Amino acid sequence: ARRGEPLLGVVSFHGALVTNTPAKPGIKVPMLVEHGAKDSMVTPENVTAFKKEMDDAKADYKFVSIDGAK
Repeated sequence: ARRGEPLLGVVSFHGALVTNTPAKPGIKVPMLVEHGAKDSMVTPENVTAFKKEMDDAKADYKFVSIDGAK
C-alpha cells in the first residue's frame, strides 16, 4: 500500500510498522492495522511515526491497538 500498488485493501496483524520506504502521498487503499499494545518488537515511537506517516500521506487507515496483546 505504501508504494501505491493497485490493491483493494490491506490488513496488517502484528506487522512491523517501520520501513525505509515511506508512504506516497494520496494512498487510496483502505488499511486496517491491528497492533498488540504490548508488542515488544514495535515501540510506542514506531507507532507514533507510523501514524504520522499515514496522516502525512492522507492515507485511509484505521489503527486498532489491542490491550494486553503481545
